[in-house]
Amino acid sequence: MNLKLNLSLNKSFNLNKITLLFFLFISLHTTLKAQEDHPHIEPLPAEEYYFRIHYGFFNAVYAKLSRSEEVFEGKKVNHVVGSGATTGVARLFMKVDDRYESYYTNDFKPYYFKRSVREGNYEKDEEIRFDYQTEKAIVTNLTSLERTTIPIVDELQDLMSYYFYLKETINPKLLKVNDVITVPIVFDADGIFYFKVKYLGEDHINSDFGEKDCYLFQPYIDFGSRVFGENKNFKVWISKDELLPIKVKAPLVIGSIVVDLEEYYRSK
Repeated sequence: MNLKLNLSLNKSFNLNKITLLFFLFISLHTTLKAQEDHPHIEPLPAEEYYFRIHYGFFNAVYAKLSRSEEVFEGKKVNHVVGSGATTGVARLFMKVDDRYESYYTNDFKPYYFKRSVREGNYEKDEEIRFDYQTEKAIVTNLTSLERTTIPIVDELQDLMSYYFYLKETINPKLLKVNDVITVPIVFDADGIFYFKVKYLGEDHINSDFGEKDCYLFQPYIDFGSRVFGENKNFKVWISKDELLPIKVKAPLVIGSIVVDLEEYYRSK
């Protein structure tokens, strides 16, 4: 599934992987905020973040990330939703409407994960249910009803829940340059992937919110991809003042995809 544009985008631009990595990376701010303000397990305020994903001046995708408390299947859980859709000219080349949802308990264990992917002619609907009694994660293709069972390993998270788990292990004030944190995640029937975050130190950048002093990270994940492996130019900036996900830069073979925070809301 490749988005082919005449505007210098090439076959190595896999929007599905960008969307997955995007939601992983921007959520780093929540882990840092939670660890700094809430050293123990506590409810977090509702929050919403709006992002623009672009290639140079070409806007490709607008995305939203939100978190709220809900009751799901009789359980009080946290509900995280990440969604992304192509816009403008990009939609003429590839219509994308993706939605990722996670329900996790207050002890940071994923309970239910669902993703709905609409990218051109490609469609995929999957859910994952985590059964801690049998220690198995059951992945179901909601179209074919095919099921795949994946053993639950220690610290296993889904695509959206992982960063609330990380809040118990990351404190930016204690990190040293080149520290690496690794977390196993599952989001489809392909099995477990290992998401890694390397701390690079501090940086100062210009943003839509003015000049910001930031924590700088190099995140990567083992997709078996040449484009999104361990790359020194793959970076995410988290502001030091409000711990906002200010910017993400994802290198391609030619150029880079950039994610900018445009607007955010947090309940008090």
